[in-house]
Amino acid sequence: VGGVTAHSLFGLPLGLIRQRDIRINPRKAEVLKKLETLIIDEVSMMRADVLDGIDASLRLHRGDTRPFGGVQLILFGDPFQLPPVVADDGLRDYFSHHYSSEYFFSAKALEQQQLHRIELTKIYRQVGDPGFLESLNRIRVGSATFDDWVSINDRYGTYSDEELDGALTLTTTNKAAAAINGGKLERLSLPEASFAAKIDGDFSEDALPVDKTLRVRPGAQIIMLRNNGTNWVNGSIGKVKSWSDEGICVRIDRSDYVVEQHTWAKVDYEYDREKGAIVEVIKGSVKQFPMRLAWALTIHKSQGQTLERVAIDMGTGAFAHGQLYVALSRCKTRGGVYLKKPVDQMSMLVDPRICKFMGVSDSVPSPGNRDFQYETLPAAKFAETTGNNRSGATIDVVKGGLQERVDAAMREGTAVRIRYRDYAGSETTRSVSPTNWIDSDRFSAFCHLRSGDREFRVSRILEVDASASE
Repeated sequence: VGGVTAHSLFGLPLGLIRQRDIRINPRKAEVLKKLETLIIDEVSMMRADVLDGIDASLRLHRGDTRPFGGVQLILFGDPFQLPPVVADDGLRDYFSHHYSSEYFFSAKALEQQQLHRIELTKIYRQVGDPGFLESLNRIRVGSATFDDWVSINDRYGTYSDEELDGALTLTTTNKAAAAINGGKLERLSLPEASFAAKIDGDFSEDALPVDKTLRVRPGAQIIMLRNNGTNWVNGSIGKVKSWSDEGICVRIDRSDYVVEQHTWAKVDYEYDREKGAIVEVIKGSVKQFPMRLAWALTIHKSQGQTLERVAIDMGTGAFAHGQLYVALSRCKTRGGVYLKKPVDQMSMLVDPRICKFMGVSDSVPSPGNRDFQYETLPAAKFAETTGNNRSGATIDVVKGGLQERVDAAMREGTAVRIRYRDYAGSETTRSVSPTNWIDSDRFSAFCHLRSGDREFRVSRILEVDASASE
C-alpha cells in the first residue's frame, strides 16, 4: 500500500508534541495544501498529542482553521489492542494534567468532532474454533469469565518439548526475545552465515523492516516477512536448510523453497506541479532476505501475524492493556496455544476509558474494575478446578476489598503499602497516600517512594496492605 510515518510527513519532533513545536515545512507545504484525505493506520498506538500535532500542522500549512485543515480523516485500528507508549513518569504526569487520557480519542482536535465508527465484525483467523473465538472476544473487551480464564490456563503444562518444536514463542520484551533467539542459535553446532542488508539513501536503522545483519545456521527457525503469493505468507514459520549464491533454502510445511532477497523502499510524498497530483518519491531502500530468526518474537512485533502454533511467555505478567489478547489472538485455535507460565487474571488488562469510548459496558467483573484485588490460588486448587495437575504453579484470582481500602485511606488521610507493577513490568513496594479517584482504574496519590504526586492504576497493583498506614 505504501505510506510514511506521521512524524516524517508532518515534520513532528520526537517526544512530547506541543503547539509551539509545529513549524512550516517548506518541503511538505505543497503536499499538505493539496491533501484531500489522510488515512492513519494502527491509530490505537498513536498518542493524543501526536494527533493534535497533525491537526496543528494541517491547519498551519493549509491556512484553514477547521479541524485538520478541512482534510478528511480516516482512522484504522483496534483500541482494545496495544496502547500508545508513554515511557516515563514526566510524560504520564503531563497527560494526566492536559488530557483525559493518552489515547488518540482524547486529542483536543476531536473534542468537537463526531467520529463515525464502523466496526468490522467478521473474524477470519479463528473461524475454525468458535469456542476459542468467543473467549477471545470476551477477553478483548474485559468481560472474560472465570471459565474463560480456566480454559486458557488449561494450555499450561499440557505439552512436551517435542510439541513445542516449530512453535513461535511470544514475549513481552525485546530482551527476552533476543535471549531466546541467541541461545537457540548458539545451540546449533553447524556452520553459521551472516547476511548484511544493503541500505541505500535515507533509511534509518530503527525503521528497518528486517534485521540489519541476518545470522542463520542449518536448523534455525525463521519467520517469513513477506508474502510470495503461493508458497508462504507473511508469518509463515520455517527452518533454514542451507544457502547458496541463489538464496537461502528454507523448509516450510514439508516443502523446500529457495528464498531470494527482497527490496523494501522508503517512500515520501511530493506535489508534482506538471501532473497536478501528489506522487510517491523513493528516498531510500533496503535489500535483505525477507526473514528473521523466530524461536521468539515480541508480542508487539507479532501484531498482524497469523500463527498455527504459539508459545506465550508473559514473563512477570502483562504490563500493557491488550497485551494478552494480542498474544492469544495470533493463533488460529486454542489447541495451538502453549503457555510457558500460568496467566493471572491481572494480565487480562482492559482500560475502562477504552470501554467507554467504544461503548462497551465494563460492568462485568474484570481486573480493570477497581472493586477487585488479587490473591493466589494454589496449584492444587487450580488442578481441582481444571483437572490439570501442575506441581508448584500458582494462579492469581480476584476478590473484593481493594476499593474499600483505598477509599478508607482517602477519608482518613493515611497511606497504604502496595506492591506495584509499572509500565516496564518492574515491581516495587511503596507507600502511597491516595487523594482522589480519576476513573474506575486510576487514582491519584502522594508516593512516599518518589516524594511526589503520582497516578496509579488499580490493574497494576499486585498487593495492598492497609495495615501499613502512616
